[in-house]
Amino acid sequence: MKKLSLYKIRDMALTSGIAVYDAQELSNLINKNKNIVLVYMNRLVNNGLATRLISGKICFIKDDFVIASQLVTPSYISMNSALLYHNITYQVPKYIECINTKNSLNYLDLGITYHKIKPELFFGYKRYDKAGSFIFVADPDKAVFDGLYFKIFSKPDIIDFKKDIDFTELLVHLRNSKTRGINKIVEMLK
Repeated sequence: MKKLSLYKIRDMALTSGIAVYDAQELSNLINKNKNIVLVYMNRLVNNGLATRLISGKICFIKDDFVIASQLVTPSYISMNSALLYHNITYQVPKYIECINTKNSLNYLDLGITYHKIKPELFFGYKRYDKAGSFIFVADPDKAVFDGLYFKIFSKPDIIDFKKDIDFTELLVHLRNSKTRGINKIVEMLK
């Protein structure tokens, strides 16, 4: 069995475009047994070639948006964090706010929060290249919708956002939605 150097593993990960790995994903990348990969993961972290994010997950890039977007999948960056990314607001939120369909999670040490949304409302985001990897970020109109859905934004906030954001496409998408509780939000965005 051929031994891989830690630098080679790091380079393979960086070349793949994916920054965050669990043991199974890294095992698939380097074609080694998962138990061997766990040893490699510890050595990568101990040698400063990767950062341990949470138990069982490491990252090869030190970019908060990349980490937030790839730590929990599927997810996308939204609300104030997405509006900051799109230069609509300049207020830096305390935590990077993300949306996913699995569970609400808080990784306060990493500065990331995940809000669970119904699968039928998991849309309105795009993939962007960042730091040699990628991130998923909500479109501005969807970021505002998510903020209203999770009661982070209020009606006065919407008045400000309407100066910079067109909600027409989002309203067309939501027009036939049967999701409970969004009618009030749709009315605010009109």
